[in-house]
Amino acid sequence: MKRDKLDDIIRSLVTRHLNLIVFGFLLMCSVVARYHLMKHGTSSDYTNYLVPWVEAYKQSIRSAFREGVGNYYIPYNVLLAIASKLPIPTNYSVGLISCIFDYLTCIYIFRILSENFSGTLNKVTITAISIGFLFLPTIILNGAAWKQCDAIYTFFLLVCLKSLLDGKMKTAFIMLGVAFSFKQQAIFLVPLIIILYFLDKRIKIVYLFYTVLVYLIAGLPAIIMGRPALEVYSIYLGQTSTYHEMTLNYPNLYMVAMTNYERAHLYAVILTIVVFAMAFLYIVGQYSTLSAKNIAFLAAWSVWTCCMFLPAMHQRYDYMVVILLVICVPLVKKEKSVMAIISMILFNAGNILTYSRSLFGDDYNPLFTFCCNAAAYFLFNYILWKSISEEKA
Repeated sequence: MKRDKLDDIIRSLVTRHLNLIVFGFLLMCSVVARYHLMKHGTSSDYTNYLVPWVEAYKQSIRSAFREGVGNYYIPYNVLLAIASKLPIPTNYSVGLISCIFDYLTCIYIFRILSENFSGTLNKVTITAISIGFLFLPTIILNGAAWKQCDAIYTFFLLVCLKSLLDGKMKTAFIMLGVAFSFKQQAIFLVPLIIILYFLDKRIKIVYLFYTVLVYLIAGLPAIIMGRPALEVYSIYLGQTSTYHEMTLNYPNLYMVAMTNYERAHLYAVILTIVVFAMAFLYIVGQYSTLSAKNIAFLAAWSVWTCCMFLPAMHQRYDYMVVILLVICVPLVKKEKSVMAIISMILFNAGNILTYSRSLFGDDYNPLFTFCCNAAAYFLFNYILWKSISEEKA
């Protein structure tokens, strides 16, 4: 009898708190997985760049800022300086910074789905989606194993997107400035903002001042430490001339064709502009507003299109697409949900293959990897433009 009572208590306790127990357990698993990858995961970027940069800050923060360590803009260098002073090994301190933003992004995915798309999904499903995000291979490998900062700037881009959805336009432009201050790939969201500027009168062109102001303020720590202002504020100009390859392991067309950078890069830039111009012409010419769902879809498309058509794209540059697909796929209408899921699977498959090459030395077939990403992109295009066409003009 006593054993039966104990079993009844256990079953009752677990049943009454099932969601809390399961989600809590999954969060613990996500932490353990990240700890393991921070301990054992490494890359040439980490060994050849991040470790020497952190060591420079360990020697002297002032001289490191004055002389200019690395090629990132100042805010990420501030975080590296903080990491250098933490009483833990560098592989944990650098990885920890990015992983913290994984969880902040998880929270904002939950907020966007529950606040901006309330009624579409129930809270348990939204929580499962948000926590499931933490286990996507791209997400967990990028921060914990590769120890990159993509989780940081994309978090602020996500806050920017939520601010746009909430009508908080000044905040959106401030967050765009913060995101851009961490990584210049934040500009991949700008095509969306340009389209929204012509559809939503709450967006003012003067709000760009907030973006620029944030960027200028973000450079002050290095200037205060003695680095020339011109050198600080031109860091991104230096980055644009760093790579002279059509693709840096990103599975777009240039992985299998048009591989000569000198001959093809200008055409690639012009082609990208043409694609966005056609989208601008169609949306602004036909519609006076867009639904929150289509704004989210268009955000994913904007970033993804930049990665698909621009030259010198790194496989990490579509990190924001990974996040936005987690938000967008559950919002797709039921009759197109299978197509959306296939698109997401193919996209993540391409990412896994390219990440595995950089992190584990695994080989892959470039044509197959490109086909995965291209198929995913065009399936999402169909879903996006069909959704927009169904919106009342």
